[in-house]
Amino acid sequence: SQKEAACRTFLTLPPLPDNHLLKEAVNRFLIPPARSKEIIKNNGIQQGMIKLIKEAKDVNHLSPHHKLIKLLLGN
Repeated sequence: SQKEAACRTFLTLPPLPDNHLLKEAVNRFLIPPARSKEIIKNNGIQQGMIKLIKEAKDVNHLSPHHKLIKLLLGN
């Protein structure tokens, strides 16, 4: 379908330049933050990280089973 094709295309787009939300997400969720170079390989993952930082009020209460965490980690 067109929707599925659009999603596949979106996920293959290269990441955009960093912004403050992405930097905050990388610093809060990735240890060490330098791992972002190997994890954030496309726009879809980048947008997922941004959505996650917007949704996470307190990272200590974010479940490892959260759908965005599972998506980002490939689980």
